Amino acid sequence: MGFAHFPMNPSGTFAHRWSGTPRPILTALRRKFPSSKLKSIFYGFGSKRYSSTSAELASTTIMGSLEPNAPSPSTGRRNVLNGTTGLWLCEIISPQGATKATELATATFASGNPIFLEYVFEQLKYAGVAKVEPGVADGVNAVQVSYQPERISFVELLRNYWKHCLPTQADGQFEEKGLDNAPVVWTSSAEEAEVARQQKDQLGQSEIFGVKAPIVVKIVNDTPAFAASGATSTLSALKKSDPKKFKKVMKVRQKYFDQHFGFVQYCKDNVCGYVRFAPKCKGTCEAVFPEYLETNFGQPELDGNIKFTGGTFK
Repeated sequence: MGFAHFPMNPSGTFAHRWSGTPRPILTALRRKFPSSKLKSIFYGFGSKRYSSTSAELASTTIMGSLEPNAPSPSTGRRNVLNGTTGLWLCEIISPQGATKATELATATFASGNPIFLEYVFEQLKYAGVAKVEPGVADGVNAVQVSYQPERISFVELLRNYWKHCLPTQADGQFEEKGLDNAPVVWTSSAEEAEVARQQKDQLGQSEIFGVKAPIVVKIVNDTPAFAASGATSTLSALKKSDPKKFKKVMKVRQKYFDQHFGFVQYCKDNVCGYVRFAPKCKGTCEAVFPEYLETNFGQPELDGNIKFTGGTFK
C-alpha cells in the first residue's frame, strides 16, 4: 500500500483516504524517508533546486499531494511542501516536537510463560508496538509492552490478550501451574481499567469460554514492579531455526485459539463456500471483537442443513 493523496485535517494531520484514520504528518514522513533524507527536504527550501513560485510549491510528489486532485509537477522537479506547512513541519521535528511524537506508553500482561505473550505482541510491531520484554511483574510472569499510542491503542492490545490467555483459569495458564502464572492485566489509568473490566464482563456474559465459566483475570490499576528476564524473541527465534519444534511448543495454545477464534468453512442448504470466523463469538463477545461483525457479515448462521468442509474450528 503506497501513499496516495493525503487531505489535511484541521487538527494538522493527514487522513488516509481509504480509511479516514488520522495520522501525524511526522510519522508518515518518517516511515517513507530516513532522517538524512528528511533533513535534505527541509533544508532544501533555501536552495536553488527548490526555488519556485509559491504556487509551484503547492504540491508534493514524494508522498502525494496535500490537496486532493492536485496536478503532478513536471519531470525532474520535486516540489515538496508549501512554505507554511514546511515551517510547521520544521517546528514539529525539533527535538521537543520529536520527543512528543515518539513518546511511548506501556502495558503489562500476564498469562503463564511470558514467551508466549511475547510472541503474540511481537507480531504487532508493524502496527505500533515498539518493544516487548518478558519478565516478572509483582511476582507474576508477565510481558511489558511499549507501544506508540497514536498508532495502536491499549484496547487493541487488550483484545489480542483475551485471544491468547485462558481467562477462566486462576491458578496458572494452560500447562503452567501456580499463582506466579496467573492471568493479570495491569492498567495505567482509571479509563483503561474501566475498559478492561467492561470487556471482562462482556466476555463472561457471552460464555465464549464456557457456560457459566467466570472470567477470573485480575485487573490491577497500578504500575507493577517489573523486572525484565533478559530473554528476548525466544519463540520468534525458534520459529525460524526449528519450525517443527515451534509448532510442538505452540500446539496446546494454538488448539485452544482455534477452538475459540479460528474459522470454519461450510455448506448450507447445498450452497458451499461460506466461511465464519470465531463461530463461538456472539452477542456481547462481538462488542469486544467488533471485527467479527464485519468479517462474518452476509455469512449464514451455523444451524439447519449444515455441512462442514474445512477450517480450524471443530
